[in-house]
Amino acid sequence: MAYEISELRSDDYDELAQLWQSIEDAGPIPFESGSALARFLQEHRGLSVVAREDGGIVAAVLCCLDDDGGCTNRLAVHPTHKDNELPRLLFDKALLKLAARGIHRFRIHLPDDRDHSFWDSVKWSDRPEWSVVTAPQ
Repeated sequence: MAYEISELRSDDYDELAQLWQSIEDAGPIPFESGSALARFLQEHRGLSVVAREDGGIVAAVLCCLDDDGGCTNRLAVHPTHKDNELPRLLFDKALLKLAARGIHRFRIHLPDDRDHSFWDSVKWSDRPEWSVVTAPQ
C-alpha cells in the first residue's frame, strides 16, 4: 500500500480528531482545539508527521523536543491500517527529521496495557529504570 507521508499541519485538526475517535482506548485527542495544535506545531516545527491514503489521514505521530532529545507520546493508526509497515514509515520519517537537526536520541511513552510487539520488532528496548509521572489536572 502506498502512503503519502507528510508534515502534520494545523488545518489537519478535524481529521486528526476523527482519527483519534476511530481508535478504541486512544483517549481524548491531545489538543482541545485547532489553535492548541497550531501552538504545538509552532513550538516543534516540522517534527510531527501523518500518513495519508486517498487524501485522508490514516495515521499520525506527534513528536516534540525536550532537554534529552526527541520524544513522542502519541501515535495513532486507524484500525483498518494496523500493520507494522505504517508505524515504521512514520517513525523513520520522524527520526530523519530529528537527525537533520542533529538529534539522535528518541523515546516514546507507551501505556503498560498496550501491545508492545511493534517496538520489539524494531529492536527498541524498555528502560525499566525510568518511570513517567504527571501532575494532576
